[in-house]
Amino acid sequence: MDIYTPHLKVLYYDIHNAHFHANHSQLYYKFRDTFLPAITDQAMEDMHEHLKAAANGKKHVCFDDLIVGGRHPNFWFLNYNMGFEPLFTELRNRVMTHMGVDPHARPTKHQITVLVKTKGNWGYKNSTRKTTIVNYQETIDFIRKTYPTIPIQVIAPQNMSMYQQLEVMTKTTILITPSGGISFLAPFLPVSSYCN
Repeated sequence: MDIYTPHLKVLYYDIHNAHFHANHSQLYYKFRDTFLPAITDQAMEDMHEHLKAAANGKKHVCFDDLIVGGRHPNFWFLNYNMGFEPLFTELRNRVMTHMGVDPHARPTKHQITVLVKTKGNWGYKNSTRKTTIVNYQETIDFIRKTYPTIPIQVIAPQNMSMYQQLEVMTKTTILITPSGGISFLAPFLPVSSYCN
């Protein structure tokens, strides 16, 4: 891909549909309101409404550049990401700057941060799809015993603003996180930090 413009127009299929609003959580809106303004000066629009207005009664609409996305899990496969590190770094820096967090901040002492998943269908103990740490307390006790001089911070990002989450990442040198969307905070760690 490697294409970027600050005037990017994000078109979403059926954004005004009641089904869309009913099925998107506050987490969706938190991410949308954090990431979109960081990468474009344009508001997200319903694709059908945008095309209707752009066509102005004509049968076809032409684009200079059209990038169509999907739900393919690119972050899961290393070979899909090779060579895109500068683009990911640029996204990271833009988001952090937009949120008022210094993307070049470096911790001056060790800080272990453990992320606790408190929401989401995959995070409940009775769920058949567990992507959470089910023995948090044992894990934290083990870390404290193993590294008694390093402070440990246990947080539930779902209960924090994006600014607060990014601030915590700038002070973290070791991040312990369950898999899934919650681990998306890892790219916001400082250089030389570690995530497991």
